Amino acid sequence: MKATVDAKTFSAALNSTMNAMKHSKIPILESVLLQFGGGKCAMTATDMDSWLTVEIPAQGDTFVCSFYQTRAAAKTCRHYEGSLTIETVDSGEGRKQKRQIHLSCGSRSATLPGFLSAESEDFPRAPIMEDGETFMIDSAASLLERVNRIKYAVRMDRDHMNATHTCVQFDRDKVFCVDGCRAACDADPGFVVPRPFLIYPEVLAHLKLFGLEPVTVCVGERYVQFAGKGISLLCHRQGVVPFPLDQALPKECKEEFRVSPKEFLRELAYLKELLGDKRRPFLRLCGEVLSLESGSWSGCTTIHTEGVSTIEVGLNLHYMADALKQFEKEPYVKLKISGTSMPIMIEAEGRSDYALVQPVRMRETRAAA
Repeated sequence: MKATVDAKTFSAALNSTMNAMKHSKIPILESVLLQFGGGKCAMTATDMDSWLTVEIPAQGDTFVCSFYQTRAAAKTCRHYEGSLTIETVDSGEGRKQKRQIHLSCGSRSATLPGFLSAESEDFPRAPIMEDGETFMIDSAASLLERVNRIKYAVRMDRDHMNATHTCVQFDRDKVFCVDGCRAACDADPGFVVPRPFLIYPEVLAHLKLFGLEPVTVCVGERYVQFAGKGISLLCHRQGVVPFPLDQALPKECKEEFRVSPKEFLRELAYLKELLGDKRRPFLRLCGEVLSLESGSWSGCTTIHTEGVSTIEVGLNLHYMADALKQFEKEPYVKLKISGTSMPIMIEAEGRSDYALVQPVRMRETRAAA
């Protein structure tokens, strides 16, 4: 069986598809399935939670194959330019049967081991997408930018964790993350999903393959599919009911003041150096004073604020730093404080996104001292 593709196009698509592979003790799961036929080559990789398929033009026979060592094959293909011929050659019988994949491009050629036809059949095919609610995204890049802005607020330790704490959540006009101690949200009235869904952030990272192109999104009962530009990303819908973020927002604000995120981050970096690797990175904020006490270590610094700030709150240094980085290019952010146990809201003028940071109980802060 033989097919011909453009070498550079094939190499770029193979490298992009490999991003969906995960290291596995099962060899076929560490491969990209190549399906030739109908004037195209469809490349598919999976981590058993999502399936990424990239299609490129191809001419030749209809057949299926996959490299035994896909990563090594991808490195070889980077050296080809022009018309690349891919040919499968089977030899032997029974246990001695083997398949080789022969590559030829100009004066260069290589023969690499491949999976037998029966072994390729073991590759987990993408499930059939059921009917669902369909809508359009004008630009995949703009959606990915929104996701990247707020994805820091998910928990990566997924064992025994609810999907609402480990996924990026889409609900009406909101894209947000919640990990139980903080939240980050980006709202866009011009982008409203007809059905809520939750997806792991690393799956959404594949949206970069679509670039600035529009994408069709279909949300079914079990799966979500992004499709367009010869690319399909099919993934499990991790949750049906999103976190009720609106209910977590403070109903009233007792104090609010403006600070420079750049200055705030600089002083947090100073305290972080002083804190070292302590398990409880807690500090106090009261007025313009930031202070910490941890064992024999103590220190304080000040930040300039505009507005009233008298309520003393305890903060997790790392969580506050992450929230401020969401706005680090802004000259000022507004901090809204409703009490010592209510989430602190951080927002910037002219932006639709915001962050929430849950204060640390003051008795816990002192316990760390």
